Amino acid sequence: MPPQAPPPAAEDPVDMQNHAAAVEHDVVAEAPAHEVSAAVANAVKLGLSVLGSILVAVVVRLFVPRYLGPELFGQLNYADAFAATALSFAALGVDTYIRKEVATRPAHASDFYGGFLALRLGLSLLLFGAMAAWLYGADKPPLIWHLVFLFGLGRVAFVDNSTSTALLQAVGRFNEISAMNVVSKLVWGVGIAVGLWAGQSTRWVACSFLVSEALKSGYLLWVVQAKLKLSWRVQVAATADVVRRSFPYFVNNVALQIYAYVNIILLEHWSTNQEVGWYGSTMTLASFAGMFVPVLQAVVMPMAARLYKKSEAAMDELMRSTGRLIIVVVTWLALIFMLHAEFVAALAFGKQYAPAAESLRIIAPMFPLTYLATLLALHLIQQGRNWTLTRISLFNVVLNPLLNTPLIIYGVRTGIPGRAGAMSALATTLTELLTVGINMWLLGKAAVDRLLWRTLGLTALNAALVVLLHHLTLALGPWRILLESVAYLSLAAMLGTLPVGELRRMVVQYRQRRRDGAVPRSR
Repeated sequence: MPPQAPPPAAEDPVDMQNHAAAVEHDVVAEAPAHEVSAAVANAVKLGLSVLGSILVAVVVRLFVPRYLGPELFGQLNYADAFAATALSFAALGVDTYIRKEVATRPAHASDFYGGFLALRLGLSLLLFGAMAAWLYGADKPPLIWHLVFLFGLGRVAFVDNSTSTALLQAVGRFNEISAMNVVSKLVWGVGIAVGLWAGQSTRWVACSFLVSEALKSGYLLWVVQAKLKLSWRVQVAATADVVRRSFPYFVNNVALQIYAYVNIILLEHWSTNQEVGWYGSTMTLASFAGMFVPVLQAVVMPMAARLYKKSEAAMDELMRSTGRLIIVVVTWLALIFMLHAEFVAALAFGKQYAPAAESLRIIAPMFPLTYLATLLALHLIQQGRNWTLTRISLFNVVLNPLLNTPLIIYGVRTGIPGRAGAMSALATTLTELLTVGINMWLLGKAAVDRLLWRTLGLTALNAALVVLLHHLTLALGPWRILLESVAYLSLAAMLGTLPVGELRRMVVQYRQRRRDGAVPRSR
């Protein structure tokens, strides 16, 4: 592998900034000009798509808990979590493999695509049988059976959509994905609204998810075939080889899914449906904060894979600069949620969800940690350390329940509404913090440099000043959110942690290259 760029000899911040600028110039120089421009354009397209999805999701995801109440919403949340965990086994880890390998050799997709569809169908049938056995043994009521199987069918389509999306992202086809993301969310949202208005309650929520994902699946399969000219034949040897190569990704992805949902399953077991509902509302708000994680995966990973073919140092700097931007921007969002948890919970779901404020405040620091953990995981994958990443994920799957169980039991015994969910949030945040720390330690200088520590220190100082401002302006009430946001972002720009000038320069360069015809038009 190419040697990494040496660190700067001087420790002065100005020298470090100059060194970073020089390396970032090398990143652009190492990548073809259209690669950087395309990355900017694709990030914008996916970002706008996500924003469109958020507008629909905000209305629906905030309306459903209000309409159902904590008890029914807790049952809905449990069924969704159970189905998502079970059907995660059908993904087989191929999506990560596609983003890494098909990005550099698109024709390879035809070698395994047909075989994976057949394998996934058979595995899904087995998983439905396993879910039925579990529900029967746990003596779950008919409503939970119906919800689990409706969500399960939707998850089959969801998993297939994820693979189709990965294929299109790997070859730079973003327009169709962006448009369909918004359309499917509209179908989902309208279906839920009509169903609840007609009095169909929780089953209709699951049905709407199934219909929207099924429509999206049919469309994306057609687009994938039209754009990539895939072969649908089953090639057993090639499929088996990709299954073998994807196995560490598969184990890692399953571990991540279990990690994401195991606390909801444990909450349902140790506490009440109300606690699950309160905690579920918190995770709904957290999901809004994490909705740009797919943009990070879709844009950064294919570009990093292509950069790595030319220069490992260039790829490392891409990851480090992305990490610094994540720390600054997402910390601002986490700070607002922490400082205004009561107001946000009441505004989003009503007074009946007031006990969710404590868990929201505790889960908010996880927002930047999740983005960093995702970026660091992508970095490990680019280095070929797939099993290292998998071992970390498996460690988390063991650690998270070990932390969750005693903390949830403690929360239940306090008798304070919402405390069990808050303790579960604490367990998850601690696990995520440990994950980021381990990943940084493993990557070493490839991910962590003086500029990162400088960014962390200045961001902590910025956050402390905003907390002080929050307590000095109590009389302003919720209007402090605007004041605090302006103060945080202004200070970040003044301190140099928010690269406003660099971002503006990238946009100007992209527009200039597009006017000059150097950037190909969207496909």
